[in-house]
Amino acid sequence: MTNGAVSLDGANISLALSNGAKSTQPLSTLNTIYCLFVGSDVLSNDSLCHLLVFESELWLLPEFTPGLASITECPELEDILNRSVVAMIDHLPMSWRQRFLIFPGLEPDTKIMAISQLEKSKTNSELSQN
Repeated sequence: MTNGAVSLDGANISLALSNGAKSTQPLSTLNTIYCLFVGSDVLSNDSLCHLLVFESELWLLPEFTPGLASITECPELEDILNRSVVAMIDHLPMSWRQRFLIFPGLEPDTKIMAISQLEKSKTNSELSQN
């Protein structure tokens, strides 16, 4: 289940979350797309999500986010898509996961985050470009 939707409108891309938060970024500010395969034999989980890295923020988009497929069909993003990074990680940072009541789950949550979250995750070895 996803908590948001992505839409493309000309030279802009937007993410609207179910909690009312919304972000719109120019396509020209999209620096990197990470395709994250998250899974662990110990936890018996596997999921796929995308991390869009803009100049000023990050978007975490679970596999079934409405509108996510439109990104792969956008000719303006062809160069970015060709340079996307595929990473396999055992688990997502706790703050990136969906919550069930007060407990963090294993699956990614749809999020808009500060760019510092990426550097923090890289520093903690939770996400790297191997």
